[in-house]
Amino acid sequence: MPTELDSETDPLDEELEREEAARAERKAGVEKARKTQRILDIRAVNELEELHGDSNIAVVNVPFTPGLPTLVALRTPTEVEMKRFKFRMKAKSKGGADPTVDTEDAISGAEELALKCLVYPDKETFEKVLEARPGVLMQCGSAALALSQGSAEAKGKG
Repeated sequence: MPTELDSETDPLDEELEREEAARAERKAGVEKARKTQRILDIRAVNELEELHGDSNIAVVNVPFTPGLPTLVALRTPTEVEMKRFKFRMKAKSKGGADPTVDTEDAISGAEELALKCLVYPDKETFEKVLEARPGVLMQCGSAALALSQGSAEAKGKG
């Protein structure tokens, strides 16, 4: 037999249901914005791949932040850019010890290479991406380096 308590709705259940519905609605809006941005990013990257060749563009995925791209694209470094990078990476002998490459030099060299090879988004927008996701710069440097290695092998220099 139903009791009086069975017919009452728990106020906490109602509040929980409202909060879950509001959260789901917010997440749906974010997902729609992410998809809209992703379409723009894919179009831009496709144009760059057509211009430079598919194997000469690296793409780094970036978690969605409203108003910012979800992709960063880099071109293959030029020979001059690679020589500069290699020069920065030259091993240094420290007081008779084995030559070593300073980690800070390696990181700053890769980051510099990333900035030179950036083709999408524009530099101003990329600065905003870096504010939201600071580690992306090093990731982009690694992607640019990977392109150069593939490029050297393709030319018989690797």
